[in-house]
Amino acid sequence: MEAFKLRVGFDIDGVLAKQDLEELLKASNSIPREQKIIEYFASCKPLLNPLHFCNPIYDKIFVITSREQLAIPATREWCAQHLPQYAKLIFACVEKWQIQSEIQDWFKRVAQEKAFIINGLNIEVYFEDIPEVVLLLRELCPSTKIIHYGGNY
Repeated sequence: MEAFKLRVGFDIDGVLAKQDLEELLKASNSIPREQKIIEYFASCKPLLNPLHFCNPIYDKIFVITSREQLAIPATREWCAQHLPQYAKLIFACVEKWQIQSEIQDWFKRVAQEKAFIINGLNIEVYFEDIPEVVLLLRELCPSTKIIHYGGNY
């Protein structure tokens, strides 16, 4: 019998962290894109506390994000600072879409990679903010309650 009563997963941007792309876009054009991305992800403000939904003594908390490759170190630091109680941080679909016409394909890739992780870890509840990803995850993860949380409508 597993020691944890509930396995809960959370996306970061738009769920655990405030997503403010305007701040990213306002950054000086003299700063290289890579530096802007790293600084943006390192400075995101916490939005949702996973402990409002589960207890780390009894439950297991997973953080699954699709932040791009260059943001991995900043993301690890952010989670250590703001989410010390998470059980595991997992990166899915670290390759970002390049042009606007690719975004729907990117949503599908994100959903497929997150579904593989969610199903493999037997996560029972998962919080996601992208509506297209939510709908796909609900199809791909029939044993998981996928909760649409956040401001992306």
